[in-house]
Amino acid sequence: MTHKRNVKGLLANARKKREAALARAKEAIRELLRKNRSVNFNTVAQTAGVSTAWLYRQEALKARIMHLREQDARRARAKRPRRASETAKDAVIKTLRSRIKELDSENKVLRRQIEALYGQLLESGKPSAEASVKDV
Repeated sequence: MTHKRNVKGLLANARKKREAALARAKEAIRELLRKNRSVNFNTVAQTAGVSTAWLYRQEALKARIMHLREQDARRARAKRPRRASETAKDAVIKTLRSRIKELDSENKVLRRQIEALYGQLLESGKPSAEASVKDV
């Protein structure tokens, strides 16, 4: 003779635990969004105190987390610095070319001054320009 098992209490307790976990997970998602933190399975699981495996088994939560995670990824891509436009590149090139011209002319002036100084050293009777430069 078999007797009928009374599992109503177990089922009610399991349902109550599931509803509490769902409420914690939903609150965790709201909290993460409010704090501008990334929403993914790990952060929701840690914040709500549930396992990631449990979150994956809850289809509604799974879909919401995946949607929010994709939104985070899109926002992160949008925040990346954009490549410089062609006009900006042209402006940088123009600036650099003018700077190169300035430095070239400055180098020419400095070379002339060095040549003049070497000439003065040679005229002053020093044996060699290198020796007098080492003396300084």
